[in-house]
Amino acid sequence: MKLAKMYSVAKVVEDNCGDNNLTAFAFDRNLVILEGPDGVLVVNSEGIHYKFDSTAEVYEVDCCPNDDGKDGFYLCANAVFKAPLKEIMAEAEVTEVDLGTFVRTFGARLETNYAVLMDSVKEIGLDPADYPRKKKAIAR
Repeated sequence: MKLAKMYSVAKVVEDNCGDNNLTAFAFDRNLVILEGPDGVLVVNSEGIHYKFDSTAEVYEVDCCPNDDGKDGFYLCANAVFKAPLKEIMAEAEVTEVDLGTFVRTFGARLETNYAVLMDSVKEIGLDPADYPRKKKAIAR
């Protein structure tokens, strides 16, 4: 099993958009970025992912006001922060995580997302066996 690099994107947005008081929205707050010989994957905690040819390409981070819930709970993003992946990667705090644990587990939708993600991992030249999904025991 290999560990994946998780980037704290919320901090990058807050540092670069402080005058606008923005933060990364929901699933864009922390992202795993996998680099392979044939491309780059940006993965959120639901297993939704985007494939890029290189880290020079621009990623769009969905954003919302950073008001600690004072104005309520945001159901959708209302702004976008754009930056090349390499800049996000250079500025963000990095933590190594188990990809199989990073992507949430709850039902068929997320398991399907993970299966499709593993197909994309193979497409960028990495081995899906390096990122196993931990199976949860079913209570009876």
